[in-house]
Amino acid sequence: MVSDLSLQGGLITLKHLPRLQSELQVTMEAPGADGVQSMKLRGYVVRIDTAAEKGHSAVGVVFTD
Repeated sequence: MVSDLSLQGGLITLKHLPRLQSELQVTMEAPGADGVQSMKLRGYVVRIDTAAEKGHSAVGVVFTD
């Protein structure tokens, strides 16, 4: 789940815990005129908050492209 999003990055809630500075690929889907459109964004982890929700981690990601 994405709880905060900008052109530079976002705060994403995950069930697994990635390492700081590890690379991620985020696939986002949104409805469009021709059906569901998907966008793939690459970035790296800059922040980890393990106290976000029980069993989940909030991960700050900076997009690189």
